[in-house]
Amino acid sequence: MESPPRRLPLVALGAVSLGALVLTVLALLPWWAAACLVAVQAWFAWHGYLVVSRVVPGSDAGARALFAPVVGLALCTVGLLALWLLGARSAWMFVLAPWPVWVLWRLPLDRIAPDWTLPRVGRLDLVAVLAVLLIVPVVVGLPYAHVAAPMADGGVAYRAYFTADFVWAMTAVAEVSKGDLPPANPFLGGDALRYYWLAHFLSAASYRVAAPWGLPIEPIILAHSVGYGVAFLLFLYGFARAWGGGPAATGAAIGIVFLASSFEAVERILAWRHLNELWLRLTDINVDAVTRWFHNAMPIDGLHRMLLYQPHHLTGYALGLLALLLVGRVRDVGRAPVALAAGGLLALSVLYSSFTAIIIGVAVSGVYAARLLPRRHLPTILLCGVLGAVPVGLAVAASAALGYVDPKAGGLLQFGPNRVAFRNAPFSLFLSFGPPLWLGMAGLLVAAWWRREALPLGMLVLSALAFYFYADVPNMGGVWVGWRSGHLLFMAAAGLIAVLFTWVASRPAAFGRVVWGAAALLVAAALPTVGLDIHNAQDLTNTRPGPGFPWVLRLSPGEAAALEWVRRHTPPAAVVQPDSLTRANASWGYITGFGERRMAAGLPIAMIPLEPYERATRLVHDGIFVQEHPAAIAQLARRLGIDYIYAGPLERQTHPGLVGRLLSAPASFRLAFLNEDVAVFQVVR
Repeated sequence: MESPPRRLPLVALGAVSLGALVLTVLALLPWWAAACLVAVQAWFAWHGYLVVSRVVPGSDAGARALFAPVVGLALCTVGLLALWLLGARSAWMFVLAPWPVWVLWRLPLDRIAPDWTLPRVGRLDLVAVLAVLLIVPVVVGLPYAHVAAPMADGGVAYRAYFTADFVWAMTAVAEVSKGDLPPANPFLGGDALRYYWLAHFLSAASYRVAAPWGLPIEPIILAHSVGYGVAFLLFLYGFARAWGGGPAATGAAIGIVFLASSFEAVERILAWRHLNELWLRLTDINVDAVTRWFHNAMPIDGLHRMLLYQPHHLTGYALGLLALLLVGRVRDVGRAPVALAAGGLLALSVLYSSFTAIIIGVAVSGVYAARLLPRRHLPTILLCGVLGAVPVGLAVAASAALGYVDPKAGGLLQFGPNRVAFRNAPFSLFLSFGPPLWLGMAGLLVAAWWRREALPLGMLVLSALAFYFYADVPNMGGVWVGWRSGHLLFMAAAGLIAVLFTWVASRPAAFGRVVWGAAALLVAAALPTVGLDIHNAQDLTNTRPGPGFPWVLRLSPGEAAALEWVRRHTPPAAVVQPDSLTRANASWGYITGFGERRMAAGLPIAMIPLEPYERATRLVHDGIFVQEHPAAIAQLARRLGIDYIYAGPLERQTHPGLVGRLLSAPASFRLAFLNEDVAVFQVVR
């Protein structure tokens, strides 16, 4: 039996862990702004604690605290959205946002899981949790500190990884903060934002309140991201611990799935070991996508990338997994309150991360079937199915009302063999999943034999693998589904590895030494991938070109000044049009993210279907930037609702006569801004 840690080392670990988190946030925001954002998340987490306390009243305070932040974030953000719909736009909406908790408090929540008690959290758990929380500053500290980093010449630099996910977040936050419901599509005039933007809503509401105080959009998003990361790691520890793993084993398991998740860097080191400039080559690749770049197979992002680029979606993962935990651990899964609660959690997951909710929903249905069908009581099965489906159906209707989905888009999922997933499948799985693949499989066997708690995690693994190999999202090159399925496989592996390590610790010492040695070798071979990825994510010195885009996106002093002018001196709903076709992958979110304005046509990644964006972008390119007759340019600009034409360095280089043509027609175009890099023309109505 493990002895409890001494008080002094525990205090030191707590100081290091919490101090690192505080320094991470203070590197982003002034102290007063950091205090306000942390206070909002703490306020939400406290109300999550109240709900969890009612649902599992027999559990101790520490266990409840693990699940409280994600529950509070979810419920209070929905409450915040309802107030937003009613017109609330001031700081008071954050105070009143927990109103759904106040309503739920009057309901008999104690009937949901009266027969379920969370694992008791002791001092050893506190040590493990503090160590796990260090993962957040270790992964995001330097990359976050280098977002929008000022350059010596007065410009601003962004690492190119962020143009895919962080600029998406900037775009969504900027657009949602304007208050239109549903938010307008900043990439296609006359359309709604076809994106599950609730995950960004807390940052958008915060930006709406904080922008008049001079706080830019980037640190607000990043500071909330730190909070999302902390909330998820607390949840994942509780989730993994609930399947029977001990404190040390659970902490080690989470460390492995976050920091030692792939052999891809070692594969490249071995492949290039005889070549010159090895380090230069390693910093010029997407090291967590080696399977895609060099083996034409499915890429799988490690969980550390969720902390870096998509922490807002982690709440959606947690809500779905909480539903799986509920139906997997309560003794009587056939009761109506359990079905309603599980359906409600999946419904919230749909609003936060829709595709993830589908994968987890299939796993939850599988657990229900395995536990209820042997009873052969058809009324109970039908009742649970209906009660669970009602909240999910309401969430689907809400997502349609919020504009998530284009009703003309057709199916967003295609079922059938995914060619990319099957290509070099054994080798790509070995590379992408690293130690969690082998340790997780061993853990599944141990859980099935020793703990007999393998059903829910096994169902999650089966569902994720089924979608990995037999589902696809149109226009995404066959790879998008792999990211979501892969994340869930890593999360399932955390619980399975915790069970494995706990079991090994109870075996004879000689057997344990063999297992620990093998695990250490696997982990050592996987650590370079995450380490190199963290380095690359914060490296602003790499000025070399990437595959179709520069590794570091640099805004010149003139561009930074022009984009600030756009933000300050154009109406929030203004349409500012660059040449999106020429910009393509290099800076597709240039105006929407950095300028916080809409375009009549753009080429955003991950929008389905992409064809309307391509058609509109080609029309703008040919009719405005290539067209030589100012009268025709003005006519098309007015028809498309374009308020400003943006001629940055790329536009001026590609279309050298553009500025002259617009200057020659003062009745149609007024020069609104001009510096050495950028000219902005207002379209005269």
